[in-house]
Amino acid sequence: MLTAAEEETSCWLESMDRLRAQDLPVRVQHALIGKMADHVDLLIRSDVVSRIHARIDQTEEGYDLTDLNSLNGTYLNGDRLQPNESRPIRDGDRIAFATLEYRFRCRCAGAAP
Repeated sequence: MLTAAEEETSCWLESMDRLRAQDLPVRVQHALIGKMADHVDLLIRSDVVSRIHARIDQTEEGYDLTDLNSLNGTYLNGDRLQPNESRPIRDGDRIAFATLEYRFRCRCAGAAP
């Protein structure tokens, strides 16, 4: 769980299954997501997640989600992103890395619905 201070000032991926995955704070402008611990910013320890699976980028308009040619897919609100496809994400969007589901949460400017 994130602290109240982290939730107030940051964006994070809220795990929809706390038995399989934890919340992931997004603390950098370009956050790599995957299971390769020494190469990613947001570590997901799961066999279904690629070593470097996806990326969340902070832009002037808000945030974008990009699939990085993952084997088991990156999904935004149920739709699978094509390899290297980027889409804008907003507070409350559902994101899945293979079968691990999260909700994008952000109290940052530009990410409100």
